[in-house]
Amino acid sequence: MDGTNLLGGEFKLEASLELRQRLLRRVLAADWIGTVFTDAGNVWLGPRNPGPEAGHFRLGRFVQDLGWGGGVGLRLAWEYLIIRLDVAYRLHDPARPEAGLLPDGLHRPTLHFGIGHAF
Repeated sequence: MDGTNLLGGEFKLEASLELRQRLLRRVLAADWIGTVFTDAGNVWLGPRNPGPEAGHFRLGRFVQDLGWGGGVGLRLAWEYLIIRLDVAYRLHDPARPEAGLLPDGLHRPTLHFGIGHAF
């Protein structure tokens, strides 16, 4: 093999923060929990990977290369099950730095359904 990494990068960074607040107690036997969250991260190629230069990790600009998102959510929490429904927005897209904050505006949210806590 020529050293190309086809499955992803060698440098990975991910950070998440979620604030939870119980809104209702024991409605339909579940606690209803509101959340506000943000996530940031990216994946980069290493120095020996012959991939495109734009995908390589550079210490001097890794903060600008981070993708960043955030949103709000609702959790229904029973003792045996947690159901998540989130609405998230792209806050910074490193592939489109000229677009600034909220590159897609507020009219293109991403909806996400999940079971169990995200972390």
